[in-house]
Amino acid sequence: MEKLSLIVGIFLCFASSEPVEKATLILYRGREFLGNAHEIRVNDKLVANLAANAYIEVYVSPGKTSIESSIYRGSKRVFRLVTEPAQVYYIKAYEEVDFWIVTS
Repeated sequence: MEKLSLIVGIFLCFASSEPVEKATLILYRGREFLGNAHEIRVNDKLVANLAANAYIEVYVSPGKTSIESSIYRGSKRVFRLVTEPAQVYYIKAYEEVDFWIVTS
């Protein structure tokens, strides 16, 4: 019986990995045929270098949240939102690619 209690206790520790008082951000990138990893900062803290076809889960305190994505030096985008406790937000990062076509 003691062994069963230990197993149940360990399960309960890992079963609730999402803090209820926090908001969850799912930052993701789809499949792209080219592109570099995006440096992702949440509230000025580096959380990931996000490659194509990948995602990261970040927990933040409720309130004003700033998400910054930069690909190259000096090239960055900032997205701001107000998060609420126990809510999940999906944010997609992508590269805009512009092709020039030369015709004669």
